[in-house]
Amino acid sequence: MRNFKIVSFSAPPNFVRDMQEVAKREHRTISELLRECFRQYSAIQNLRDISAKGKKAAKARRLTRKDVGYDVE
Repeated sequence: MRNFKIVSFSAPPNFVRDMQEVAKREHRTISELLRECFRQYSAIQNLRDISAKGKKAAKARRLTRKDVGYDVE
């Protein structure tokens, strides 16, 4: 059995209604939906961090768009 902690948050009624509709449509619980949302959010943030580090490294090495395939500024 998995070990979970309960987390609560406040949201406007229309937001909750939208979450319920999406969860029902996808045959998920609200908890499953929110866990997936956080995983996606976290993955996007990680990609942004990696991209920023890459751009900074490319700029420090004075690489151009031709060298790396995108603007480094």
